[in-house]
Amino acid sequence: MVFGPCGGVRDDGGCELAEHPCVFLAPPLPRWPARPATPPAPRPDGLLDRAQRGPVVLADLTVAPFDRASVRSVVGVLAPVSDALLVGEHQGRPDLPPTLMAQEVLAAGGRPWTTLACRDRNRLVLEQELGGLAAVGVDGVLCVTGDGRRPGAR
Repeated sequence: MVFGPCGGVRDDGGCELAEHPCVFLAPPLPRWPARPATPPAPRPDGLLDRAQRGPVVLADLTVAPFDRASVRSVVGVLAPVSDALLVGEHQGRPDLPPTLMAQEVLAAGGRPWTTLACRDRNRLVLEQELGGLAAVGVDGVLCVTGDGRRPGAR
C-alpha cells in the first residue's frame, strides 16, 4: 500500500479511526506515484457496457453464510429482475471467498458485482483476488477501504 490503511474521513475532516484530523487532507496532498492505467474496453453486453447505454439495476445479494444452496436460491429470485448482484463482504461475518462466491452466482444465472474490503488485504492478496475474479468472468469489482474497526478489535 502506498497510502493507508484508511477508515475514511468524517464531515468535519476528522479521522474515522482516531480522534485527530485526517492526515490526507493537510497540505501537501499526497500524489499518486504513477500514471493512471488505461481502462479496458467494456465487454460486449457486460455490466459496464449496459451502464453506458442506460440505467442498470443492482440488487444486494444477502445469503446465509457458507450456504451454497442459499446462494442459488436467492440468485434464482434476484437475477431475473436485476442487471447484477452486489456481492459484498461483511465485517465480522466470514463467508465463501469472493472468487468461489462469484462462481456460485454465475452458475446460478446471476451476474456478480463483487465488493472487496481492502482493509484486511495486502497488495498481493488483492491482485490474487482480482485475477481470480477476472478469470471466472466477473464484470466489475468495487474496492472499498472497509469499515473502520473500533480500537482494540481483532
